[in-house]
Formats: sequence, structure tokens, C-alpha cells
Amino acid sequence: MRAGPAALMLALAAIRTAAAQAPWPEVTIDGDKPRNGFYDPCLAWDEATRTGWLAYSSIEVPAQVSTHLARSTDGGATWQFATTANRCQTSTIRDERGERIPGVWRHETPALLHDPDDPAAPWKLFCHTYFAKQPYNRPDDRIFRYGWISLSTARDPAGLWTEPEPLLGCGAFPPAPYRCRSDVTKLGPELAQVIILTEPGVLVRDGQIYLALQALAPDPPGWSFNQTLLASADHGQTWRFVATLATAAEAKPFGGDFFTGADLAVQAGRVFLLLCPETRGDPEHAHHGTVVFEFADLATGRLKRGADGHLAAAKVVTPQLDSGGQSTYDEHLPACGLLMPQFDRHQMPRPWRMFATGVGLI
Repeated sequence: MRAGPAALMLALAAIRTAAAQAPWPEVTIDGDKPRNGFYDPCLAWDEATRTGWLAYSSIEVPAQVSTHLARSTDGGATWQFATTANRCQTSTIRDERGERIPGVWRHETPALLHDPDDPAAPWKLFCHTYFAKQPYNRPDDRIFRYGWISLSTARDPAGLWTEPEPLLGCGAFPPAPYRCRSDVTKLGPELAQVIILTEPGVLVRDGQIYLALQALAPDPPGWSFNQTLLASADHGQTWRFVATLATAAEAKPFGGDFFTGADLAVQAGRVFLLLCPETRGDPEHAHHGTVVFEFADLATGRLKRGADGHLAAAKVVTPQLDSGGQSTYDEHLPACGLLMPQFDRHQMPRPWRMFATGVGLI
């Protein structure tokens, strides 16, 4: 029997982590202080050196979004700036009509992966790379059709990273002369109409790289926002469609119009998907925390569900500030726990901040 709204709210209350219990400590990066803050964190672990790594967006409005990396040798208690992996670059493109458009190439929402079985490129960095045009303050300034999921690689995360390669595109996007290695619309009928990919989350397990993405497709009069799962058995050279993880409608019980900000994580041998419910219309209050779902079977992209077929949340962590929730987690970094970025409009000019909740997934 399908649970009613009251029963669902009681169930969520039973697993929800109260944000008001104690203020979370802010995560700072020694040696790095971008003008407007940090966001989009992703944690990774190097077992050989017992070092934690953090990839994040460095933000300097109105235009600059680059990918920085920091390291920790004390379980995530402190972080030191290491390098800039992807630097925002000023450029000019020509659109399909030949018009010259000045702007920048941004690299957002990084997903950092340690792939130790690939000796040529053991470190991989997936980003949403796209073009933004001047003056950078209008809704249409982000030209997502000139964009893709990019891949940079390195032998050492503190060292030299390759230039971000256009990895995953969507049919006619990006337009010529840009070209991606793989076209996701050819991976299966579920992706045939997708025109934008963003917000990657990545995990290597059992010789496979799993990549969770927000896939946007036209669905008149609006859009569909599905969370999709791809996999690669050859260290990211080729990809296959695994499953649709969650639809926009499945975000409704958790207070969102759709899900965003995916991350894939492991605790005690169990595999989890972290998602953020997002609502439209109020950018300063758009993100409503982190919902943790456990996989019943990662290989087939099957999440645990209740007897009624609805997604079963293992945990819900609500933000303490105005907006937040595109979180990341690595069990080797207990000082962080669930690392949640939050937006705080009262902290201008640095409203983009990251916080260590200390909360685990189980």
C-alpha cells in the first residue's frame, strides 16, 4: 500500500539529521582564498600515501570558475592548497551564425577519481566545461550547448594535469568545430533526447568506473531532469548506459523539483548515491540538503526502494545556512564526514563556503 504524505514525513523525520544541533565547522584551504569562495567539493583518497584529496570550484565573480585541488594528511581535519587543475580561460567563440562571442570557458562541479589500476593516468578529473559570455550576469549568459563533460588526467594530483578533453557530448551539442569523444545520445534510447550533461559524481569499483550525471532533455512545455548512470570498463575510453537512477518526480517527497549534485561514495563496503533536491525560482534558497540512497546493486544501477516502489532514503541531511547540499563523502576522511557546500547570502563577498558535518552515510 502506498504511503501517504503524513507517513512519509514521519519516515523522513526518523532518518533526518537535524541541522540545528550544532554549527558545523567551516572547511578552509591553507594557501587558497578566492575572492568569492569555494563550492562543488569532491573528496578522493590515495591509499598508497594515506593522503586525502579535495577538488573544488574556486569562484571569482562575475566570470571566473576554475578547479583547484587541496590535500590533507590528517583525515580531513586540515587542508593545504596543492594546484590549479583546470583554469578558467578568457576566449572568443563563433556561434552557428558566425557571430563572434567574447567570454570564458568555465570548469564547474569537479568529480575527482583515483583509478590505481590505470598506470598511465591513475588520477582523473571530470568537470562540466562550458562557455559563458559577457556580461556574465544574465540567465542566458551560460551557453550550455557549447559545453560537455571534460576529462583531465594526471599521474600525481599535485602535479601537471592534462588539458581538459571534451569527453561526453550530446548529439548536435557541442556544435562544430568542437567534438567530444563519446556521444551519450547513442548509448541508448533513454538518452536519445538529452542535450545537457552536468553535475558528475564518480566511483571506481570492481574494475569499472561509474559516472552519475544530471541529464537534461526537452520535455515540452518544460524539461526532464533525470539522474543517469554510465559505466566504463576501459578507464574512461568508452562508456555504456547503465540505468536511470532517479527522475525529477522522485525528488518531490524530499522538497525538490528535481535532483542535482550527484556523488557516489562507499562506507563499510556499502555503496551510496548522494543527491541534492533543488527547486526553481529562488537561487539563494535553491538547494535543500543531501539525500543519501543506498544501492541494492551498483552494477545494474538499482537503488534500494520501499515496498511501495518509492526510493528509500538512508539519511537526509539538511543545510544550516540559506542553501546547500551538493555534498561529497569519503570514509577515509572522518574529520569531514559528509562535506556540504552551502551558500550564505549574509557572508558577502564570500557566500560560497564548505562545511564538515561530521555525519556518516550509515
